[in-house]
Amino acid sequence: MDLDFLYAVMFSLFSASRGTYDYEIEQEPGRALEENEPVKIHAHPLESVIKRSKSNATIVWLLNEISIDHSAYFIKQDGYLWISQVKKEFNGKSVTYRVIQDGTIIDVSYMLNVRYGPSFPLTLTPEITHYNLVSGDVMPDIICTAECNPPCHISWGKSNSGGLLSLDTVTTGDSGEYTCIATRAGGQTIERTITVFVSDDSSLAIEVLTYIVTIQVIVTLGLALCVVFICKRGRVVSCCFDKTKNPSQNAPGTCTNSTTIWL
Repeated sequence: MDLDFLYAVMFSLFSASRGTYDYEIEQEPGRALEENEPVKIHAHPLESVIKRSKSNATIVWLLNEISIDHSAYFIKQDGYLWISQVKKEFNGKSVTYRVIQDGTIIDVSYMLNVRYGPSFPLTLTPEITHYNLVSGDVMPDIICTAECNPPCHISWGKSNSGGLLSLDTVTTGDSGEYTCIATRAGGQTIERTITVFVSDDSSLAIEVLTYIVTIQVIVTLGLALCVVFICKRGRVVSCCFDKTKNPSQNAPGTCTNSTTIWL
């Protein structure tokens, strides 16, 4: 047995009998198909039947009745099929080894059972991770789900043993972090956390009042600064002109005619 590959397990084995042909598909008991692992499938005649030449036989591998093309992902050789990475999309699909010879069609099939999940991130409905509420508000229910096979165990820790988080009418005591945990037996564990902050009614009123007072103080200070600025800028300049004499001959402090200019 080639240990570099895993044989398909957990499937219904069908032996097909058409005249002198009997086939089976090998399996390795006790192993499950894990997502992204390599898989080797081997179809061959039963040991009790003498092998006949396949020179004139047509042999194909099918995935859900669709022919599998030879590629780096699917490698075919005689009665072997290698799948480099089995995907979760293959779960529940049928792999068939078909031999067509002398007008006879022989099919040997089994159903793929792929174990997968949970994957990151977990799905939240609604898709919100931060809540800011006031005491007395009703918090919407949150549903946490994960894509797994077999189904994952999902919980919100001490808050809830299922995938539903229901806080209903909240108080300040509901503030905190809530973590959804999804675990699959034999698989990994994935978490996703939401944050809930609940403020008290009275504290909210105080915050609003403080905000209003702060705005009033700022406006008052602004007006005061404007008055001071205007007073410093305002000054009187007296210009004296003696229309009967040369201005250069006017004595200091004496004006015949004067004009006051405000700057």
